[in-house]
Amino acid sequence: PLIELIRKEKPQAKMLLTFFSPSGYDVRKNYPLADWVFYLPADTPANARRFLQLVRPALVVFVKYEFWFYYLREIHSRNIPLFLVAAVFRHSQLFFQYPGVIYRQLLHFFDHIFVQDKDSAALLAGIHYHRVTVAGDPRIDRVLTIAAAPDQFPEVERFCGGQSVLVVGSTWPPDETILHHWWTSALSRDWKLILAPHDVAPDRIAALQAMFGRDAQLFSRLENISPSARVLIIDGVGQLSSLYQFGQVAYIGGGFGKAIHNTLEPMAFNLPVLYGPRFTKFAEAVAMTRDGGHFAIRSANDFLKYMTLLAGEQSARQAKKAVAQFMQQNKGATRTIYRHLENHL
Repeated sequence: PLIELIRKEKPQAKMLLTFFSPSGYDVRKNYPLADWVFYLPADTPANARRFLQLVRPALVVFVKYEFWFYYLREIHSRNIPLFLVAAVFRHSQLFFQYPGVIYRQLLHFFDHIFVQDKDSAALLAGIHYHRVTVAGDPRIDRVLTIAAAPDQFPEVERFCGGQSVLVVGSTWPPDETILHHWWTSALSRDWKLILAPHDVAPDRIAALQAMFGRDAQLFSRLENISPSARVLIIDGVGQLSSLYQFGQVAYIGGGFGKAIHNTLEPMAFNLPVLYGPRFTKFAEAVAMTRDGGHFAIRSANDFLKYMTLLAGEQSARQAKKAVAQFMQQNKGATRTIYRHLENHL
């Protein structure tokens, strides 16, 4: 969203976008709004000097958790305006621990830090760093834009048939086991299920088809949909963010592994969200679990309990209201950040 706004407001600006890992670079290596997309060379003193001599940037923006010591030090030493955006800080990070004095030096290389929440700003204030703005998360602006004009899927609308729909995104096998437990119970009989696994390799799709049996239909064969189909398995990529428009509730996978995946996409459609126990790295998940828009589960029985709760009209309405309020209160981060940056463009 920030690159898009810069491109819109300052079309003459030249932008270089870098990634450190293939998970980012492979997805965006042909991104049309950046003039160049490269890997960031390894963080060494020589690489940092050479890279900056070649690029000679007028402005540098790092995102969220990118703390590369030699790059930051070299940028700062050259008096190049340097910003960190969409940052989230937690008390467990080394910046805020007893031996963290060296790490705190990294923060002081930045001219300004834009954080997602007040808790992050308070942590920085506690170590006497005050060049901070609570701007929110630009990803919220991105998902709200998608939700305002989602892709249309008339075949999916026919599949849903006016019934309550649970949309499930980025699942792993532990998530799918819990879902199947609910699906085979009487509690699911009035629901339909749209299921998008994290991995869409043929063997994973085949395993899901076997798990849900004759109830299941593949998205790639939707034009031949069976009247008896109650489970729609998404066997491709790129559709999920718009498919949340058909849901009443969402479940996001990954919470029984390293961490949950993207909860903001269903939140853009005001959906209550369920997920596994590993969610605490995400400010929106922490806030929503506290305020009643999200529900963290630890077992199949927890899932049954919360799905039963959200089947009730009043509980569902309250959860959706909490999500909608969060999204409205936290939108606009992109414009807030841009206003601070534009003098340097």
